[in-house]
Parts: sequence; C-alpha cells; structure tokens
Amino acid sequence: MNNLITETLKIMGTGMGTVFFVLFLFYLMVKLLTRIFPYDEKTEE
Repeated sequence: MNNLITETLKIMGTGMGTVFFVLFLFYLMVKLLTRIFPYDEKTEE
C-alpha cells in the first residue's frame, strides 16, 4: 500500500512539473514576442 502511494506521488509530481514547465515556456515566449514586436499606439483612420 505504501509503495502505491509513493508511485502515485511520483507520477503526480512529474505531471505537475511538466505542466508548470510548459506554462513557464509559454510565459517566456510571450515576453520574447512582445520584445520582438512591440505595441505601438498608432491609430489608423
């Protein structure tokens, strides 16, 4: 029973770590793209 709990926690830790890693990569990509393509407040009429 104890082995089942530890294996479950290992799998859950791997999954949660992967999710936060992907979110961090998404954050970095957004920051990079906003530096490459900055927003300018031109109003087109």
